[in-house]
Amino acid sequence: MTKPHRKTDARVTGTEERVADGEGPVRQCVVTRDRLPQAAMVRFALSPDLVVTPDVAGKLPGRGIYVIPDRAALT
Repeated sequence: MTKPHRKTDARVTGTEERVADGEGPVRQCVVTRDRLPQAAMVRFALSPDLVVTPDVAGKLPGRGIYVIPDRAALT
């Protein structure tokens, strides 16, 4: 059995419209599963000394995770 093409996957079909509207890349919050523009999210990544760190500048290496900037989501 073959996997469907990623562009036709129902989980990602709504994201193309948001990118096309000029909002920039869309990311999914790991806590709430909301899909928001990347600029509206806080990225966390492992720092070089292996500590989970908010990556405000977006320059740390690795994939990182995105969380909405809400105190309830971060606690």
